[in-house]
Amino acid sequence: MVDDTKWMRRALEQARRGIGRTTPNPVVGACVVTDEGVVVGDGAHERAGEPHAEVHALNEAGQSSRGATLYCTLEPCSHTGRTGPCTERIIAAGIRRVVAAMEDPFPLVSGRGFAALRAHGIEVEEGVERDAAVRLNQPFLTTIREGRPFVILKAATSIDGRIAESPGRRTQLTSAAANRRVQYLRAQVDAIAARAKDGRVWIALTNIDPNRPADVATSASGIQFKSAAGQVLTAAQIDAVNSFDHSDAVSPKPYKAHVRSGKLVFHLPPT
Repeated sequence: MVDDTKWMRRALEQARRGIGRTTPNPVVGACVVTDEGVVVGDGAHERAGEPHAEVHALNEAGQSSRGATLYCTLEPCSHTGRTGPCTERIIAAGIRRVVAAMEDPFPLVSGRGFAALRAHGIEVEEGVERDAAVRLNQPFLTTIREGRPFVILKAATSIDGRIAESPGRRTQLTSAAANRRVQYLRAQVDAIAARAKDGRVWIALTNIDPNRPADVATSASGIQFKSAAGQVLTAAQIDAVNSFDHSDAVSPKPYKAHVRSGKLVFHLPPT
């Protein structure tokens, strides 16, 4: 029996190779597997404008793609953007079956990829490891569905919920291991905004195309995150919080945030 979950998890691992480098595209992974359970091709979308994951996997598989199954973490595209439609490459390669984790909500795809494959007699199954695929592409999905960036609030806290020894005093709260984790987190985002102790706000653009406008703006009251339509986001629209505490672990507990006197305030969970 073919183990679709096993091979989809392999495709998800491939997708992680593109984290932080594919904006405005999603991260996608793919693998080509024969009926005998032999992986003949792997691929990942590693940077916007470069070939998609399916194309890399099919190129690696070559003639072995004929009659095989393609596993991909997102519905194959069926339109021409900076690259051609993946569906055409899949059809030409002779793939017999496509297993996808989820439908692509991007308006130019949104079911059209699956429909094109089925129209050419290719068996399509979707929904395998869907939750994992959704988690992997939360920033992309937030942008497409809500028209705004995915916002992460990062804070280092002491065991009693403090962020410094005293107001305005720089205090080292985390270890080298936690600092490495922060750098990993920063490498996944497109822009970083922070307020210095003198009140000035600095912004670092990390992985975005230099020709794209920044999604971060500042005001007299602090940092503002803006949607593509120019809407200023509120504290309630913060999507994730990473808190580094005395044990240097990323807290999985939910946080609540709000704006008070023009400042962002977030409530620490009980320790």
